[in-house]
Amino acid sequence: FKENMRLALPGLLGNIFKLKGVTLETLVTETQHTTERRPDMLQKIKDTSGRVYLFHVEYQTNNDHEMIYSMAEYYALLLRKHKLPIKQYVLYLGNEKMRMETTIAHPKFRYSYTLISLIDINYQLLLKSKNVAEKIFALLGKFDGENPVQVIEKIVQQVIHFSASELESSKYLKQLRILTQLRKLETQFNQVMEPISTFFKEERDFFYKRGLKKGIDEGI
Repeated sequence: FKENMRLALPGLLGNIFKLKGVTLETLVTETQHTTERRPDMLQKIKDTSGRVYLFHVEYQTNNDHEMIYSMAEYYALLLRKHKLPIKQYVLYLGNEKMRMETTIAHPKFRYSYTLISLIDINYQLLLKSKNVAEKIFALLGKFDGENPVQVIEKIVQQVIHFSASELESSKYLKQLRILTQLRKLETQFNQVMEPISTFFKEERDFFYKRGLKKGIDEGI
């Protein structure tokens, strides 16, 4: 997910985080001060007006009730290290309704971050991108009542069509299979993939070949 986010980030900045006309610079993601923290994504951003700030994202697949404190810790550590304003987001990938606090309002300490749920974003917004790394995140978006099998079929077709090679499409389809677990769509995905033999031929699979040889040997 982290690998694909780096590739998909230019498109996602506008579609999901509502940040447009900016340039990115990847920063070293490890911060250390009595404790070691490694942000999921940390970029330095410069917008069209010349303002520079940090863009920090954490990914969550479940409701972590300590997340507000983790994000506040990140804020303090990053501010101390880089001395720049910070925009912070938690990108929620889970199925359950979000129940994480986003604000601390103590008398002498106030803090907040932005919480975004991918399941609240229409999948077509992500699917229309020409970036395959961004397209696969459409699986985690909102289907708006559409048949999941038909949606997955569209995503798979787009991944195959826009991939630069069979090797690349194979990589992204394997990643899609993993992402289906977050939405409990493994059965529907298998249903879509079953007829696609052009890209996944059993005869070319190492484990298939090994099993075939073992079966022949046992038969003999």
